[in-house]
Amino acid sequence: MENLFRNIRRIISTKRFEELDHLKIEKPSTFNWVTEVFENINVKDHPQAPALIWTDGKQTLHFTFLEISKECNRFLNFLRNHGVQQQDVLFSQMPLLPANWLCYLVAMKGRLRLIPAASILGVHDIVYRFGKLMPNVAIADLDNAIKIDEAEILSGKSVPLKIIVNAAKEGWTSFDLIGKEADRAAAVQSKPDDALFLFFTSGTTGMPKIVTHTHLSYPLGHLTTASWIGLKHGDIHYNISQPGWAKFAWSSFFAPWN
Repeated sequence: MENLFRNIRRIISTKRFEELDHLKIEKPSTFNWVTEVFENINVKDHPQAPALIWTDGKQTLHFTFLEISKECNRFLNFLRNHGVQQQDVLFSQMPLLPANWLCYLVAMKGRLRLIPAASILGVHDIVYRFGKLMPNVAIADLDNAIKIDEAEILSGKSVPLKIIVNAAKEGWTSFDLIGKEADRAAAVQSKPDDALFLFFTSGTTGMPKIVTHTHLSYPLGHLTTASWIGLKHGDIHYNISQPGWAKFAWSSFFAPWN
């Protein structure tokens, strides 16, 4: 699969799109996008290249591929040291913060299932989601942490591990603590059909429903998005989608990093 992604990148960069028709794609027995693409291509080939530029209008942060890779490993080690296991569910609800990208990487590298939740969701929206599938871990900023605490009370259920970003709150563990962990972590060789994303629909025609995407469907499927946008190494791609919606997954994560 690593060679497939490399070939796609070459075709996009040379604009020889007719070669796409001749690519042979066979489903592998195992696939972990983080090891095969992010680490073996992005980090290996361009460790110091900018992977993410984040700004809130007041400060701007730059992250290289190598820096993000190390942060992913620290985060994964932190979760494992707190009892999180393969196939556990991670509930993420925060605005556009760098931690969103780490949640995606950690979920893939550690074979977790991720429920991305938009920060505009209210307490009862969270209660509904907890009723469908109770997470093992929640990560949020202060505004959303308050809502999650209220949702726990209303649902009568508790999230075992709650991690707060850029703030402090009773009952929550600071995201800053991941900095104490080792920056190397072993990956899980997930199966292509293992569940990765558990998106909830917006509920336009009824109550929100869970839509599952696998470890292969989004990473491979959105090579199409990268090709369509025409992204090349060194380009800066800006997408305004809020984390929690599927559009963020393909336009802010997979399209540029594929």
